[in-house]
Amino acid sequence: MRWWDVAFTVVYTSYFIVPFAVAGVLWIRDRLAFLRFTRRLVSLALAGLAIYILYPAAPPWMAAQEGLLEGVRRTTADGWSTIGMGTAGLFSKGQASVNLVAAMPSLHSAFTALVSMFLWRRVSVWWRPLLVAYPLAMGLTLIATGEHYFVDVLLGWAYAGAVMAAWTFWERRRGLPAVADGR
Repeated sequence: MRWWDVAFTVVYTSYFIVPFAVAGVLWIRDRLAFLRFTRRLVSLALAGLAIYILYPAAPPWMAAQEGLLEGVRRTTADGWSTIGMGTAGLFSKGQASVNLVAAMPSLHSAFTALVSMFLWRRVSVWWRPLLVAYPLAMGLTLIATGEHYFVDVLLGWAYAGAVMAAWTFWERRRGLPAVADGR
């Protein structure tokens, strides 16, 4: 095992925690921001689901299993065994039961981009490099572990941007107050 296997596993797994932790913090601190964030999160998930139904796409690891690609293997759970966590089997078992043709767009990349875009004006400038690094790290992780193609990641980011823009437009049109500056 290499150190980056652990980093990839941690970044990949953060998708299951970070958006919901952000929603929880917003629920406690700012209910209007919570409502705005969850609207965007749910809209993004529904948009992704619609495309999965209309355009099922095999992720790289599955294409490799079918003999269409060489040298690609799903490695998102490999880092758990390196750090001695017994959850690797449970994680792998869970991955086997999810929608296996939900490759395009990458909701992992979309949700991380959404978190970053939504928090951008709410945090001090010192946190912004982390907000840039998070979706980039997720994109690299998804490609390096065989979960997604580059285009899936890009489309995920584009979906997040479109959802942010659409909801911002709707909120302004309805005369809702601008997003509060969290600094």
